[in-house]
Amino acid sequence: MILDVFQATGTIPLDVRALGVDFVVGGVLKWLCGGPGVAYLYVREDLRAKLRPALTGWSAHRRPFAFETGAIDPREDSWRYLNGTPHIPALYACQPGLEILNKVGIAAVREKSMRLTARLMEGARARGWRANTPENPAERAGTVSIECPACV
Repeated sequence: MILDVFQATGTIPLDVRALGVDFVVGGVLKWLCGGPGVAYLYVREDLRAKLRPALTGWSAHRRPFAFETGAIDPREDSWRYLNGTPHIPALYACQPGLEILNKVGIAAVREKSMRLTARLMEGARARGWRANTPENPAERAGTVSIECPACV
């Protein structure tokens, strides 16, 4: 199972092991409080060494700074999936947001998110606008989509 959590990570507690997913992909741009240029890939532990990425880069090599020619001798850990040079400035820029989220906790973010999204949806309904977002807080993340007749 592949899980795309782009709209959820950072607003919804997510236990990928409990869900039994094989892969999770996402980015830090929105709810993880990071900037552009940083994404992540989770590969279930028992699959990491078994799978061979079709496209990879020099940092996936066991000895990346040896600059050996020929086929890559892939690492056994998560680094085997890296492609090219990491975007170092973006990695540094995203750290403060991730630290804040770790300190506050995703459960606290989720609680506030449910309150704020409910408030937005109530405000839209009070104006006669339609919210194209699930009413049930358990079925929505941190985004509310509203049809605003005057905005069309």
